[in-house]
Amino acid sequence: SMKTRKLHDKKMKHMHGGAGPRNDEGPGNVSLSGLLTDTGWLSSTHVDDIMRTHDTSTLPPTSLTDILNKLTDGSYDRTIAKALHKYGHTQIGICDDVHWRMVMFLQTQENELSAYIYDPMGNRENDTAPAKLQTALKTWLARRNTKDNLNETNIYTNMHKYQTDSYNCGVWIAQAARVWNDWNNDCSVTPFFEHLYRRHSTDIADFSS
Repeated sequence: SMKTRKLHDKKMKHMHGGAGPRNDEGPGNVSLSGLLTDTGWLSSTHVDDIMRTHDTSTLPPTSLTDILNKLTDGSYDRTIAKALHKYGHTQIGICDDVHWRMVMFLQTQENELSAYIYDPMGNRENDTAPAKLQTALKTWLARRNTKDNLNETNIYTNMHKYQTDSYNCGVWIAQAARVWNDWNNDCSVTPFFEHLYRRHSTDIADFSS
């Protein structure tokens, strides 16, 4: 049977990746449409501002190394748990200095906890980041399961390649944040990555829809 989800009622300015507004522009000037024609670097300040515009549950962006360490050693557990308790879902933009990814978390009313790894470049050969994130997330989920006796845990990874250039990863993250928020608000029973694929093609012009 299909389960319907019921939602619970230091920005790192040194990180840059994926294109978008130039670093010297203020985040107040950022808009999704404005990102489409700019090939400058998108800073973590911009990513945070854009993602929070679409989803107030968003946690501050962080580096790949930082999230791997904190998921593994448990120092991020309380932050994620507080967001999940308040919203039922949350998301984090992750940058390794050249490329943006996103990890999303969802806890359902049925006490199921899932993590989603979104890379707009899809499943790239020789890219070790997804495997490292999966390992860290498995450790985090196991620790949460021991504490909360969860009914089910899952990790989902995006396999589809949306980004077809070398600089728009930040734009794809911004779009995915909007779709993620809509998906949660609608309590859709369609799997998220399938829903994301349906929402837009690899044409960046689709962001305006």
